[in-house]
Amino acid sequence: MPAGQARQVTVLASEVASARRLKLYWCPNTRANRVVWMLEELGLDYETVHVDVFRPRRSDELLAVSPMGKVPGLEDGDVRMCDSSAICLYLADRYGRGTFAPGFDDPDRGRFLQWMIFAPGVIEPAVTEMFGGSAGDPRTNGWGDFGRMIRAWEQGLGDGPWILGDRFTAADVTLGATGVLCKRFKLFRGHPALSDYIARCQRREAFQRALAVDRAGPKSLPARAQALAMSAAASLAWARKPTYRLLDWLRRPGEKE
Repeated sequence: MPAGQARQVTVLASEVASARRLKLYWCPNTRANRVVWMLEELGLDYETVHVDVFRPRRSDELLAVSPMGKVPGLEDGDVRMCDSSAICLYLADRYGRGTFAPGFDDPDRGRFLQWMIFAPGVIEPAVTEMFGGSAGDPRTNGWGDFGRMIRAWEQGLGDGPWILGDRFTAADVTLGATGVLCKRFKLFRGHPALSDYIARCQRREAFQRALAVDRAGPKSLPARAQALAMSAAASLAWARKPTYRLLDWLRRPGEKE
């Protein structure tokens, strides 16, 4: 099967009597890509509905799934939901429990849930705060600060190879997808264990298929400008603040997660 194409696979969850195609509201270069990666890991049949996040108008169909009009949004039968980490957790529990998600009675369940929300709850705000030049207050910030975040991630990973040891789970999808961006901005200098961890994530076949989906997706002129700005900011530290101002201007007409 050519990379970047949704697999036409019949999947039966234990709770349903017939297969169905999932619908993902999606845009390239957003957090929706981690849901594509999760879908590819699970081998589920899905379709993507492109949302131009640079346009202010949102369809009624998207708003029914994602009230804030942000991507990703998921339809799975009668299920309607948004938020990338929540969707990955739902998919892992619904279609991959015991493999991509520890069962409810599994001793690893608690650690799995902790790391499932570590990316949006700790990594992202810590990185945003650092890039914004704010020192913050680790005593009151739920995410501590960038240094504490990195140390906790390294300690949690330990000898790996995955966040739960030998078991690859949906938590590695959310962490790995966020870590790819961190690595691109050279935030793992001096942290070889995390850099190697992200490299392992990137070598997974499902990750490569998700990346191909992203690259093949439609891109408007503002989206292309954003991609160029991100590349500049990743390569040149001095370009980061101007890049953030540009990205803020590009995103004002619409909402992007």
